[in-house]
Amino acid sequence: MDHTFLFPRMIWMFASIALLFLRYSPIMMGMSYVIIYLLYALVSLLNYVCVVQLLRGSSEERHYYVRQWWVAFTLPIYNFICSWIRYIGILNSMVDAKSTWNSTRFSQETRQIKSVIKSDFTRKRGK
Repeated sequence: MDHTFLFPRMIWMFASIALLFLRYSPIMMGMSYVIIYLLYALVSLLNYVCVVQLLRGSSEERHYYVRQWWVAFTLPIYNFICSWIRYIGILNSMVDAKSTWNSTRFSQETRQIKSVIKSDFTRKRGK
């Protein structure tokens, strides 16, 4: 899900810089970022409450999870940092011809599929 929102999030970040040059109020933009952070924290907090409710039958896990309440408020910052790392990784895999980390070209996938199908039919005929 986060990959779906990765590029709109990056566009928003770069658009914010452009809006500053168009004389948008830095105070209003800062307030919008605070509100966005609070909304993300609210979603994390609701998720936390739901998990606490789901763990009612398991006392050890629930006790451990209840002590981790602070994560709900730091998770948006962590996700923001990770989104930049993923963004850089996606750009590197698209641009670098030598990059094979988590990226397989369509032609390579097609060859692999043909190879698997061919080996399946070869085994079937051999039996």
